[in-house]
Amino acid sequence: MRTIHTDEITKCIKEMCMQVNVDLSPDVKDALLAGKQKEESPIGKQILEQLEKNLEIAKESQIPICQDTGMTVIFAHWTGSSYRRRFFGRCSE
Repeated sequence: MRTIHTDEITKCIKEMCMQVNVDLSPDVKDALLAGKQKEESPIGKQILEQLEKNLEIAKESQIPICQDTGMTVIFAHWTGSSYRRRFFGRCSE
């Protein structure tokens, strides 16, 4: 039987949330850059260039990408008898 402490789960979720906020996935980044190449509108091209620059700044400085606002929702599901859930408090991070 494996016991996973909630601190370990909290740490992993925190790291994943931070990573996803500073480094865009390659497919989304590629789509953004491809869109910049195809964009005909000068203002549209300028906005896509600003987004590209923002991606660079976010990755270099490890600060969130300025895109959209939202809320992270996490669903956790345990099945089977090989895991025992032990909760030592609320996740506050």
